[in-house]
Amino acid sequence: FTVFCLCIAIGFVGGVIYEIFAFFRWILGCERGKNKIFGGIFDFLFFVCFAVFCIIFSYLLHFSGFRVYIWLGFGLGGALYSKTLRRILAFLENMCYNVIRRIIKKAKSKKKLSKVGDKDMTQDKLRRIISACVSAATVLLVLLLGFLIYQWITIATLNKKIAKAEAEVAYWEEECAKSEGTADFYEDEFYLKWALEELKLLEGKK
Repeated sequence: FTVFCLCIAIGFVGGVIYEIFAFFRWILGCERGKNKIFGGIFDFLFFVCFAVFCIIFSYLLHFSGFRVYIWLGFGLGGALYSKTLRRILAFLENMCYNVIRRIIKKAKSKKKLSKVGDKDMTQDKLRRIISACVSAATVLLVLLLGFLIYQWITIATLNKKIAKAEAEVAYWEEECAKSEGTADFYEDEFYLKWALEELKLLEGKK
């Protein structure tokens, strides 16, 4: 269950990464039916990057092979992003656009500069600026989520190593107790000291 939840989180981050490619698609007019070739290229690049992203995190998290539920988790995370955060970002983008557009419209009406050509050009530039700001915020969100996930993975990996080192120390302590007074005692004591040093080193990284 934990692995499946992690896959959902990775898929969610992958959905955020798609916003970067979606921004370039919008710049080239792919969303309006233009430059379909570039749209296909960006989609292909996204899937390649997302696949590499999933493989890297699967390796870092020590997933036991690529099971069906792992890819289902990735897909569910992407769908979850599409139904939640992506809609929120689109809503904020439209809200910012409408608010700024009203402000500019009022300023133009006061200065009597309401030419149609200038108005269309201003609206297009305004939407580009707002989309760029939203994309920049999305990139920052990706970096933040990536950093948090990396920290979580690092801490989880370190805790596993510490638990393994503690088990090894306990094992050699038991072996030393069994071999006390025999020729094997010094060898067991050496491995015990080695395990204690390794445990001390790992605990110092916390």
